[in-house]
Amino acid sequence: MKPQRLPLPPVPAAALLLLPVALLAALLLVVYPNEFALQASLAGAAACGDHQGGGGGGGVQAAPEFRLLIGVLTLPARYERRHLLRMVYALQQPAVASRARVDVRFVFCRVGSPEDRVLVSLEAMAYGDVVELDCPENMDNGKTHAYFSSVPRLFGGGEAAYDFVMKADDDTFFRLPELAESLSRAPRRDLYYGCMVPCDYVRGSNEYMSGMGYLLSWDLVEWIVAAAAEIEGRTGGPEDRTLYSWLRRGGRGRNRVDVKPAMYNFPGRHPCSHEFIPDTIAVHQLKDNRRWARTLQYFNFTAALKPFYPATSSRFPATSFCSLCLRLLLPLGLVAMALSSLVVLSVSGCLSAPRSRPVVDNTNNDGGLGAETTAAREPEFRLLVGVLTTPSRYERRGILRLAYALQPAPGAQVDVRFVLCDVTDAADAVLVAAEAARHGDILVLDGCSTENMNDGKTHAYLSSVPRLFAPCPYDYVMKADDDTYLRVAALADELRGKPRRTSTSAGATPSATTRCRSCTAWATSCPGTSRAGCPPTRTSGRNRYNLKPRMYDINWDMDEFRPNTIAVHRLKNNRRWAAVFRHFNVTLD
Repeated sequence: MKPQRLPLPPVPAAALLLLPVALLAALLLVVYPNEFALQASLAGAAACGDHQGGGGGGGVQAAPEFRLLIGVLTLPARYERRHLLRMVYALQQPAVASRARVDVRFVFCRVGSPEDRVLVSLEAMAYGDVVELDCPENMDNGKTHAYFSSVPRLFGGGEAAYDFVMKADDDTFFRLPELAESLSRAPRRDLYYGCMVPCDYVRGSNEYMSGMGYLLSWDLVEWIVAAAAEIEGRTGGPEDRTLYSWLRRGGRGRNRVDVKPAMYNFPGRHPCSHEFIPDTIAVHQLKDNRRWARTLQYFNFTAALKPFYPATSSRFPATSFCSLCLRLLLPLGLVAMALSSLVVLSVSGCLSAPRSRPVVDNTNNDGGLGAETTAAREPEFRLLVGVLTTPSRYERRGILRLAYALQPAPGAQVDVRFVLCDVTDAADAVLVAAEAARHGDILVLDGCSTENMNDGKTHAYLSSVPRLFAPCPYDYVMKADDDTYLRVAALADELRGKPRRTSTSAGATPSATTRCRSCTAWATSCPGTSRAGCPPTRTSGRNRYNLKPRMYDINWDMDEFRPNTIAVHRLKNNRRWAAVFRHFNVTLD
């Protein structure tokens, strides 16, 4: 006779066994509603506060195999190109950090333009990667010699600061991991490395490395300084051929490394051009953003670099009560028990949120703008500044990042985001994705299908903020134009005593019935810093503050500034931006 087994409980009884767990989950949902909300953003959001990827703890790092200095010879006015190059090289640093130290510097001769002097000074303060040589600006009349002969004095300090020193054009893209792999096998002395030209025929002893980017070992750089008498009077002419003539005359550079076809010109009809290849080290003649985008796209440079998009809410198919208990309540109960321990550790209820960039004066070793606060104290309030701009305004975004990163910390958390509608241009899609990965300050709205100024973009921005930043909400939310300069400390002082509910501050107060086309910028508050949004009501925005005349348009002569300025508007060109920076002594702070 078979032993009798207890009958299995019916399904409703099994569901009842889960009832205590479900009650625990419901209790936590009521008491700590936002702890569940943050789960939706875990996959796509970084921690509250800014965290630069790849930053390790305080551990001791092994010495690199070699040290490389890349000097990019460029012109002062090429701001957009420098911002692009900083971005593509900074994003590659984690891939080579364990093998090589690669420092990128932008090299030009004396800066003559007054506006360039101001803006280049800001770059030097923020990034520390600008080298100004004591020579008149030129391409083939001694600039390369001035660069190489200055390196030991600028970087040596009596010893070899680098194993290799490179001269590169600003239209050349180097793939740092591939370059590092190639250099790891190269001699460390008497090295002359690059792409040997001409590419279509052999000249024998007259072959030289193309000016797209060639490299010398440190001993050759020191020799250029020591051989000043031999080289004097021979610094003019095509710079790549001229440098080779020095080496040939001095019997130097005998360890020649020609890496063709891994270094080449952008695909075209030039003898040194060919199609992209997987083991590429460098691509030259990237004269415009479309060529840069096509090159980066081929090498999957932005394959894993996507702009931040909010996590969509989960949708469950219709199911029976029993299936709901078994499939939903059990995982929910487990999550509830896990969250019950997290709640104890979460002081601010802000474990995860889109990347945050407080306004501070700080720099990173990799040349990026700094964003880590010096104190861990809770900010007085949180302000989001959304700068409405268009995808192709790369230079303007670069200037704005400088303008805000170099301002002193105001005691509040002030995060600046650049707000775009759908990015439809193929080149912009690649470059904006790289910007988002590098700086973490790009918002691409899904509430507006086409880029616009006065056809719903502002509404799409403001209505998206509560959903985008629900885990880490702000006390105030600002909309600003990309031709507006905000003095953040002055703005913070003004907001510090203002209500945190239904308030509006502006240079010209926006109206619910008329469009405000002349607004410099304006800020609004969410009722109780609501995580569910700011639904419009008849009583919304009654605490209005008109900040005129402290927020104003720049005058024609650019000379009528006020000491207590909060914002200056209509900075349509670099000359106007330089005038504002000069007046407020931004480069002297």
